[in-house]
Amino acid sequence: MVKDFKFRGIFCPLTTPYKENLDIDYDDLRNEIEFCVHSGMHGIVTNVNAAEFYTLTDEEHSEIAKVTARKVGGRLPLVAGITGWSAKHSVERAKYAEFLGCDAVMSMPPVIAKPIGYDDIRRFYDRLDKAVNIPICIQNAPPTGPSLTPEQVFRIARECEHVVYVKEETEFESDYVSEMAAREKLEKPGVFKGVMSGNSGLTLIDCYLRGACGCMPSAHIGDVFAELWGLIEAGKTEEACAMHDEMTPFLLYESFYWVANFNFGLWKRGIIKLMECRAKTVRYDSKNIEECSRLIKPLEKYFKIRSLKDLQ
Repeated sequence: MVKDFKFRGIFCPLTTPYKENLDIDYDDLRNEIEFCVHSGMHGIVTNVNAAEFYTLTDEEHSEIAKVTARKVGGRLPLVAGITGWSAKHSVERAKYAEFLGCDAVMSMPPVIAKPIGYDDIRRFYDRLDKAVNIPICIQNAPPTGPSLTPEQVFRIARECEHVVYVKEETEFESDYVSEMAAREKLEKPGVFKGVMSGNSGLTLIDCYLRGACGCMPSAHIGDVFAELWGLIEAGKTEEACAMHDEMTPFLLYESFYWVANFNFGLWKRGIIKLMECRAKTVRYDSKNIEECSRLIKPLEKYFKIRSLKDLQ
């Protein structure tokens, strides 16, 4: 049977903090986790795209999962990203996540030994399904992974007992959320439990109104998103829209700079010491810092945690 677990609200993916030599700073990782626990977020996600999982060694991937599971200690639901280079690689990561006590796993299809077509993707999730006894969330996130239609997602969910959630990140995100929420009502109970939105939270309100059960923005302003979620759950849609309007310039800027912006936010707030990224695909200089400092300023009034001192 599927472990009793429910996605609802703001589940924030962690970034991976580094030292100057680009070794992982596990002390900063623990600070980031503690920040998430005390910020009003509803869950934590580890080792996914925001964490630059594709730059991690197997040993680092496992150590991050272990450190995170121990530090969270059951205080929040924990979802482990287990996307690997091959089906076997992903399955082994999923087994380890379950061993650590993670509440669910999330995976794209393998990113090196890639599946060829839908049937290969279906076989991958079937293999994953048979390997663990905790909920599985499909991460529908092109271009890293192939795009699945709502119909394909539901076919997999019907065939795989533990595949009960999807994080929707395609270019058709809002439409797909609507279709999957509608399909969920027509299925037998337990076949499918919900769809999470992504895309830095830019479409959070739209997706919520279409039936999404939550969103996975990065952790750097997770407390702001938690405040926003509380408003929309309370039916205060106008207030939520006004708040989201204040967030939008920062989130749009983030869509260009992605992980660099996530790390900027954590660094700006004093949670991590450095803004380093391993994937040097985006330039981020003093002018970016100046502009992003300007864009994040209107959000500071919503910060629940203002420094590491608030965590002590």
